[in-house]
Amino acid sequence: VGVSGLVLLAEGREARQRGAALREAGSIARRYVAIAECAPPAARGTIAMPVDGRSAETSFAVVAKAGPHGHSGGGTLSPVLLALDPVTGRKHQLRHHFRPLLGDRAHGGTRRVTRADGGVIAVPRIMLHAARVALPWGTLLAPAASDMVEVWCALGGAADDLERAASMG
Repeated sequence: VGVSGLVLLAEGREARQRGAALREAGSIARRYVAIAECAPPAARGTIAMPVDGRSAETSFAVVAKAGPHGHSGGGTLSPVLLALDPVTGRKHQLRHHFRPLLGDRAHGGTRRVTRADGGVIAVPRIMLHAARVALPWGTLLAPAASDMVEVWCALGGAADDLERAASMG
């Protein structure tokens, strides 16, 4: 809930078994696009940090940076657009590894950003989007949701940044 993009569902026992076999073989590659409140320690890399006591790993790249903005807590945000490739699939893994994501109130994210001109940007949901799923027989793509594009552009980013994040290798 609160995340946009692709969702794959397996209907029936046989489909669930095939899906599990593909996951175990590493034959499913997923790409998420997120707006984080601040940059990770490096422009590219991998975060390997347990989530709920289980190993979890995510590769990432900083795609673009927005200008600094104030927020309701009095601090300064320096939002970044991230391309995220989870290696494992733990519940809320991306939200833990890149906390706080903009709009993710449950993990410390802000829902209102004050711009330098005093205008307020309302963040309607968690800024996380499942953009691409590559399967052995083809790739599924979901363009970024309009609310995410609007928030990113209001922060000073370019609309094509989201497309670039979804498609970069």
